[in-house]
Amino acid sequence: QAIAPLDEELRNALAHYQPGGELHDLALRVPETADDFQLTGRLADVSVQAFDGAPGVQGLNGRLTLSRSAGQVSVDTDDVTLGFPQEFAHAWTLAHLRTQVHWQIDGPHKRIWSDRIDIQYQGKTRLAGAFDLKLQEPGEDTLSMRVEAWDATAPMLADFVPGKVVDPAFYDWITSAVESADIDHGVFYGHGRVN
Repeated sequence: QAIAPLDEELRNALAHYQPGGELHDLALRVPETADDFQLTGRLADVSVQAFDGAPGVQGLNGRLTLSRSAGQVSVDTDDVTLGFPQEFAHAWTLAHLRTQVHWQIDGPHKRIWSDRIDIQYQGKTRLAGAFDLKLQEPGEDTLSMRVEAWDATAPMLADFVPGKVVDPAFYDWITSAVESADIDHGVFYGHGRVN
């Protein structure tokens, strides 16, 4: 049961994201003269389902700060599951995740970005990266990203090649043709239009 009436768009989003977990130390500040607000809180074991291109996550702990037009989630947590089911066959189980993800809304233009993401993946494998997603209406939506990997192995190709995006024959080939690899350090840069 809602504590306040929600518009149809927000009810629809909540129904699809199916948020779970807890929000502690909630604080809402509404200045008397301003048409804005600031909400802060601590996230505890938060989960959301993937929806409309946004990832699904389970086991998230951190801090949330948001206003009408901007926000930030700061995370430094163990044992997180992160999934992009429109792109990848399986969700990733992360031993540790540390990042700050920011967003900004300027009318029909939205920007979501992180300047630094640190992940302890499996065993010794460590990942770091950054991304910048710009959603322009009208205009082209673009994603820029950088991913670095340390101590990666060949079987991880199946985890990180987007099997639901690339040609199935290519996915089968790349995940079976590379039988052995020890990658001390590698970097991937990408930029392009997203649907």
